[in-house]
Amino acid sequence: MINLGPFHVAALLSLASVIGGLVPVRRRRPTGAWLTHHAYWMARSYVGLLAAAAAETVSRVPASPFWRMVGLASGMVVLVGKLVIDRTVPATLGRYRRA
Repeated sequence: MINLGPFHVAALLSLASVIGGLVPVRRRRPTGAWLTHHAYWMARSYVGLLAAAAAETVSRVPASPFWRMVGLASGMVVLVGKLVIDRTVPATLGRYRRA
């Protein structure tokens, strides 16, 4: 039996987000929207990487509640990442559409 923990699941989600960003580029589909799909999937993948780094960093703090700190750090990074993505990706895509 395979013993998957929460970090294994997170790694699989990370892989899925990278694949989600690569498939539109390789297929150039959906026509006219593939760049948007690619940009959002890649941005979310990067936020996930940053959340994992934050979780790893706070997990090294001695005598801290492990899951609470990991959840808090990851959640904060994901929240800030979502706000940044929502603000910057449309503007970035707009520059490419005008070119």
